[in-house]
Amino acid sequence: MSCMSIMEELGQQQEEENGWTMLSQAEEALQKASGKPYPIHCLGCNEEGHNFQDCPHKEDPQVLKRFYEKTGPVEATKEQRTESK
Repeated sequence: MSCMSIMEELGQQQEEENGWTMLSQAEEALQKASGKPYPIHCLGCNEEGHNFQDCPHKEDPQVLKRFYEKTGPVEATKEQRTESK
């Protein structure tokens, strides 16, 4: 068994046992720089680094439309869940 396959197997075991995944050096550096566990992506303008709440383009009708197209099904699902209770 090669060293690389042993490392991959060990990583898979740790992921299964601990519920976390091993990050590449780039992913780890991005997490440290941003202070966030995952990349921030705006659902309105599709730019990285901010969410829709902080979007500098959120007054643009096309950006609003894109945001509501992406979040519409989520909101509908929430309403359906509360109606069924």
